[in-house]
Amino acid sequence: MLKFRNVFALCKKGRPYTDYSMLCDLDEPKGLDIGTQYRTDKKAADFASFIAKAKVAKIAEDMKDVRFISAISDGSTDLSYQEAEIVFIRHCHKGDIKINLSLVKNIPKADADSISKVIMSGMKKFDDDYAKKIVACGTDGASVMLGSKTGAVQRIREAVGRPWLIAVHCSGHKFELAFKDTIKKKINSYDKISLLLLNIYYYFRNSCLNRTALKDSFKILNQL
Repeated sequence: MLKFRNVFALCKKGRPYTDYSMLCDLDEPKGLDIGTQYRTDKKAADFASFIAKAKVAKIAEDMKDVRFISAISDGSTDLSYQEAEIVFIRHCHKGDIKINLSLVKNIPKADADSISKVIMSGMKKFDDDYAKKIVACGTDGASVMLGSKTGAVQRIREAVGRPWLIAVHCSGHKFELAFKDTIKKKINSYDKISLLLLNIYYYFRNSCLNRTALKDSFKILNQL
């Protein structure tokens, strides 16, 4: 049990599996019987897999009697700058609104077909009968998501046979678009300023040397 708790803590805090043996070593001076076996990072990965399966099974059990579910999805990039889709499932269980992370999956191409398949696989992960329960999808306002003919949500409508399925444009993304439109009307050089700030960001993000120099500069100015 102690080993599982250590692995759960690593997953919860986003720490690498290589920290697992260190946590086990720290348990020994506390007088805890941690044992001498199954203390490698590979075993930590195995334990994490079992924990994930148990968590998914618990969520799936809670969703058996749920009548309605909705999916929330957005795109992102991982550390290797590969496109990935993030899927959350929202439902109401015994009066409590629950939002569970279903999956984060790399996709070869961020088109409507690939995205819709990932979203549906995320729902199927928790409930095989998702097609009879899905009532809404929350996404950003990109045409690849909300296109009326070939968008990802429209493809989900066709796949599950629910043409009335509600597409919800994320309020956060709406606010961002409204802010950009307002700023563009007030500032003639908006595009130039936006490009300048973006280039500054990439200048430091893509270079460890530049980031180190920036931190050193702030230390000299007593800002860190």
